[in-house]
Amino acid sequence: MAAIDTKKIFETVVIDAGGRYGMHPTWKGFSGELRYFIFEPDPDEAARLADKYERDGRIKVEPYALSDQPGEVSMRVLSHHGQSSLFTPNLASNWFGKTRVGEGEMLSQYQVRATTIDEYCLTHRLAPDFLKSDTEGSEMLVLRGAGQCLDRLLGLRCETQFESVFLGAPTFADIFMYLTQRGFMLLNLDYAGRGSPCNKFYAGDRYGILTGSDAVWVRKPEEIMAWEGNEVKKMARSAKYAIFCFANGATDLAMHMILLARQNLGSSMEVLTGTKLLASLDLAVQRLFYQLLQHPAYARAELEDIYVSLFARPLKRCHEFFESNEFNPT
Repeated sequence: MAAIDTKKIFETVVIDAGGRYGMHPTWKGFSGELRYFIFEPDPDEAARLADKYERDGRIKVEPYALSDQPGEVSMRVLSHHGQSSLFTPNLASNWFGKTRVGEGEMLSQYQVRATTIDEYCLTHRLAPDFLKSDTEGSEMLVLRGAGQCLDRLLGLRCETQFESVFLGAPTFADIFMYLTQRGFMLLNLDYAGRGSPCNKFYAGDRYGILTGSDAVWVRKPEEIMAWEGNEVKKMARSAKYAIFCFANGATDLAMHMILLARQNLGSSMEVLTGTKLLASLDLAVQRLFYQLLQHPAYARAELEDIYVSLFARPLKRCHEFFESNEFNPT
């Protein structure tokens, strides 16, 4: 196998639509081979990000918007620049009318170049593994512009609205229907019960109206295992999928994926030996198992057997865990 092909197999490719402020927190702890493409239409913010990541060869900043077709689009600049949008803010919504009063005021508009994910990936010969979209109402346009890439996407994180925060913008129901029809299943909502409060009469962590939330979507593990490819490609996909699940609060699905891969491919993760991808997955599994060992329901012998079957080496014990440079690198 040629070296360049091997590199592509192990690289995790992420498209970030609406990358204001930089790489999403769920990717900051990823230590595997990575190519991360940030699309930010605000020219000033794009320039700031380009300067910020100038020395990070993993990250490329593109100063234009993503939509359902190439061309030019009109961006509405709001008082809170992070909520600027292709759509007009609904000042009567709970979000802009009660929770974020004043942040929806439109200050100006500007024209910016737009492209689609499909066009960009075809031009740059990219096969993205994951997508993150946070474009303040235009998420459906981003998804429609990624029609071909979605067919091979392992998972995505997408902002969704449960009320009309932006006039005429699709809501959660539209995105749910579109993605489930494309073969994705809803993994979870990044929501802990703190909504948009109607007034000050609440106590505790659950209150208000759910106006919006990031939603996380993935393919079914069994579907991914059925995709074509040799043992290395399938194991690499499984590792990427598992790491995405670990980073998005689904450790059970992460373990299901890698155990399914071991069962179907008849081998451990050794085929990924020497890659940062394997090291990143190994670290995630060890962290989970260390937490499980603190619970009386889990037997050390069972966890050790599973770990050895996956990584062909002993699971670290007690002090070894904390003395390891993997867990305490600095």
